[in-house]
Amino acid sequence: MTNLQSVAGRLYRDREITLPEFKNLVCAHAEILSLLRELPQDYRVGGYETGKIACTEFAEALAEAAGTVLLPLRPENKEGIAVLPAVNLEEASYQQVYVLGLCEKEFPFLKNENWIYNDRERKDLAALGIALPCAADGYSEDIHFFANACAAARSRLVLTYSKEDDRNVSPYIHEILSLFTDLRVQVKPRIQKLEDSLSREELELALVRGGQEGALRAVVDTELTEAGAGDRKRRENEQLWNGLLSDPSLVRQLNQRIGNRFSASKLESYRNCPFRFLAVYGWQQQVTEAAEEDLNPMQRGNLLHIVLERFISRHIGEGFTAAQWDALREELDAVFAGACREMEESGNLYAGEFWNYDREQLRTVLYRWLRSEIAYSESGNIRPAYTEKEFGRHNAEEFSVTVGQEQIFLNGIIDRIDKAGDAYYITDYKSGDVPAQKAFLDTDLQLPLYILAAEKLAAEEGGTVIGGGYYGLKDGERKSNFRFAAQPGDMAELSWKTYSEVTDASGTKVKIPDTDDLRKRTETILSALLQRMQSGDFVPTPTDGCDAYCPAAKICRFRVLSPDCDEEDTNG
Repeated sequence: MTNLQSVAGRLYRDREITLPEFKNLVCAHAEILSLLRELPQDYRVGGYETGKIACTEFAEALAEAAGTVLLPLRPENKEGIAVLPAVNLEEASYQQVYVLGLCEKEFPFLKNENWIYNDRERKDLAALGIALPCAADGYSEDIHFFANACAAARSRLVLTYSKEDDRNVSPYIHEILSLFTDLRVQVKPRIQKLEDSLSREELELALVRGGQEGALRAVVDTELTEAGAGDRKRRENEQLWNGLLSDPSLVRQLNQRIGNRFSASKLESYRNCPFRFLAVYGWQQQVTEAAEEDLNPMQRGNLLHIVLERFISRHIGEGFTAAQWDALREELDAVFAGACREMEESGNLYAGEFWNYDREQLRTVLYRWLRSEIAYSESGNIRPAYTEKEFGRHNAEEFSVTVGQEQIFLNGIIDRIDKAGDAYYITDYKSGDVPAQKAFLDTDLQLPLYILAAEKLAAEEGGTVIGGGYYGLKDGERKSNFRFAAQPGDMAELSWKTYSEVTDASGTKVKIPDTDDLRKRTETILSALLQRMQSGDFVPTPTDGCDAYCPAAKICRFRVLSPDCDEEDTNG
């Protein structure tokens, strides 16, 4: 080892090795000596300083340590741009630093509570000595990373953000502006020439979005120019490019295909984006899902619904108490195991190496639901009466609504109906996000339609529906719970918070007193939707939350035309 440098020098002088090879030998020599000095210290720390190991074990340990060493053989390029994540800027120093993407909910990144253990449960575990990071911890990390990035700049610090599509800037920008009042906000001018752009792709995209077909033809081929012109027409809602059909015969055939039978999800699909509705129910395109090795959302939701339906069906009319926890949990485990086994045997889920992990996640969700169910039961008098109550499908009773001169037939399955005396309350389980309270009679048509469908059943039994809500399974809580304003308070003791107000078209908050008022409001909304369908109005209404797997995505092209889209996405 000690003569290696001399040997390498002689070989280089004799031109038997190149300069990079010489440098490789000398640098490797220095690194190996450093590792040999560090290994004994590592063994002492591990408590093995007096032990003996075989030569092969020593060679393996040395090779493993050497595998992490990088040898620079060429001088570093000082003129390049280092693109680094914020986590790698600890004690770094650069002449100029550019911090990108300082937009609200991005940096700092919006942290959602973990659906397996929420923040409240994590605090309880921390009290027991089990430390798990909470959502708030992520904000502290982001502040630390941002401070590192700012401190790394020696002469110039540039903070960038986008205000397109009404996006808000990061609160970090406001903090900086409050400290330095003489800062100037620079707005990037519209790109006209290749030399002014960062890349050819950026220039092409800017010309397409600006509708500059003449300038675009000078840098791209004719087909791309025509595609850009089509995108501009889509974005500006020009006739024949915006989903507004004008051929009466085509509109008539399309409405015949759509039919007069609707589920709540079908109606909500049109209300949220008529163009997606056209692709699914008019062109009958299938909605694709991302390929996943673990359970997809539909499988997870179906399995949870099956377990809860079977479990609650065994306890119709019963209330739960905390003293029953052990017995109820054991029963729930048995129902869960049976449902899992059936889905495995039928091929509805793949019992691969991820399945054991997914199964325990779902078990945690079910336990959380059971704890909440016991708490709700002990503090209220409402009890389960029906599960999986169908209407308008198979042999179930028809449920229709008269809209103008037409009658449409509605169908669905109500997950659960609870009862206290003559008062009925409907519940829909949600394994994903729960519709917000403000969405009632807007983007959320499921709850009002299910309430109206359940009212028919309640009336036949001499009762009345007092409201309905959602049971969020991710955190085991009842949310967005509606209750009619005119229903007597002593009919049922609900142990969860409810609301009775909605915001009408004028922006005024009004209370809904009973099912008659709800029916009128629902029929008004459905009438407007049907009139738009029958007139051929299928204009896209894309949002930032558009589904990447929407079957109309490649035609709508919102993800391409949106200014904040991934410009390198070539899939449309």
